[in-house]
Amino acid sequence: MALATSKPTHFAKQVIDYFRIASFFDFIAGANIDGSRTDKKEVVAFALELTGNKPKNEYLMIGDREHDVRGAHFHSVEACWVNYGYGDEKIVLLEKPEFICHSVSELAELLLS
Repeated sequence: MALATSKPTHFAKQVIDYFRIASFFDFIAGANIDGSRTDKKEVVAFALELTGNKPKNEYLMIGDREHDVRGAHFHSVEACWVNYGYGDEKIVLLEKPEFICHSVSELAELLLS
C-alpha cells in the first residue's frame, strides 16, 4: 500500500510517524522538497512505479479531494472519494469517483468486499 500525496515526502513521513500509521504503508509517493512532482497525476505515476506497475484493477485510489480522483482516472485507476475529508462535494462529484464512502466503517466494508 502506498501513500500518494502532493505534500513533500519528508513531511508526509513525519505525519504518518506521528499518528503511528507508518507500518501500514510500504511506500510514500510524495512531492519533492524542491517543489517538483506536486501534481497528483505525477504523484500517482510515481506511486504506481514504486508498487511495481501492477494491473490497474489491482489499485484503488482513496482520497478526499477532486485531485485524487482526477489523478487516479488519468492513470485508469478507480477512485474512492471519502466525503469526510476536505473536498467539496459538488467539485469532487464532477470527477465521477467509482465509489463514495461516508465513514471509515464504510471504507473498511468496501476494502474488505
